[in-house]
Amino acid sequence: MNKSRSGVLRATLVIAACVPAIALAAPAASSSPTFKRVPDGTFASPTQSVVSANGRYVAFVGIPNPYKYNSWFAYRYDRSRNLVTQVDIGMPAGCVGSVAISGDGRYMLFTRSPCVGGAAALYERDLTAGRTYRISTCVPSPASYLNTESISADATTIAYNDCSNSGALATTEKACSCTPLVVQKQSLTRRGLRFRLLLTINQGFASSNMPGNYSLSLSRSGRYVAYPLVNGSTVSVAVRDLSSTKVAVITPTASAQYFFPQLDGAGSQLAYVSTENGISQYLVQDLHTGSTVDVSSLQTIPLVATKAPALSISDDGRYIVFTTTAAPADPTAPPAREAIYRADLRARAVTRMTAAAAGSCPPLAEDACVAGESTRPSLSSDGSVLSFLTDIPMASGDANGGSTGVYLRVGT
Repeated sequence: MNKSRSGVLRATLVIAACVPAIALAAPAASSSPTFKRVPDGTFASPTQSVVSANGRYVAFVGIPNPYKYNSWFAYRYDRSRNLVTQVDIGMPAGCVGSVAISGDGRYMLFTRSPCVGGAAALYERDLTAGRTYRISTCVPSPASYLNTESISADATTIAYNDCSNSGALATTEKACSCTPLVVQKQSLTRRGLRFRLLLTINQGFASSNMPGNYSLSLSRSGRYVAYPLVNGSTVSVAVRDLSSTKVAVITPTASAQYFFPQLDGAGSQLAYVSTENGISQYLVQDLHTGSTVDVSSLQTIPLVATKAPALSISDDGRYIVFTTTAAPADPTAPPAREAIYRADLRARAVTRMTAAAAGSCPPLAEDACVAGESTRPSLSSDGSVLSFLTDIPMASGDANGGSTGVYLRVGT
């Protein structure tokens, strides 16, 4: 991100090109919940999965096929056209760390680094205009860092972690002291996008490489932003109203720490991870009334530490999906493997969302097949479309079962 003499932030135009895509046969429609694996002939080993608000598109990261050394690319899948598109086209070899997508799927954010050291840069791709803009020259990059950038449904507001003023551009971003920024698009010029700085967030973090430190969440409306906040050894979650100076801080008790905040569409419900003594719990707080729901209290779910706690919430705050290694009275959920569950806060019920389809496991290999892992859940605005990563064959006749793929679960 460059600053002009007038103080307006400007994103640099990087690429103007046509988007290459591979057309595939359209999927059959169904009114009942169905599973669909994103066709992976052009990529392998995906690491991220984010569905657009309208449920039509999925943004993800994967290794290109044919394989290219030191390359992780950003992709977008169009469910209506069954179309996979590479997003970071025309760039030198590099590694995409994380992605975000606008409500209508037109705009994608992605972080990209040289893979072998050095800080990542943040880009926005307009898939309709075929243009890519560089927003920041230094941001967190590892794929293990979730929600390091966020974009409003209308793509006018962007939140991200800017590390460009840390003086550590020649080293990895772990040495950066990053500052979360919230910016708003102002105009498009021949030189690139111009932004107005809405907010600089003082989180209280010194140089740190804890993945949860970088998590950010904008409400789809773009009015609210949620982020972790540190005071000594206490890690809280803060929610800022960008239309005012109001800040709500949710402070943990005892030795718990709060990370990975996720706001609903209007910014009235906040889902977040509470971690204490190696155990992760998922909480949802009504920001108007202050009431909090512990998702584990909705059903007997002995939540235990997960390798990468992750969650997503529907726009109305009714559904929350999350990962856990727990297996509540579920014989198909082996211990010590992550699965995805959905809590319906209205019905006060929890449902497992990821289990192998009947007849999809190879003969005599059911145990190994079912013992797969499911991660990176993401919900559409109405909660009817779930995207995630898994190596479990979710659809009957899934020929790629056993290798991790991007899946969609369509239907509530």
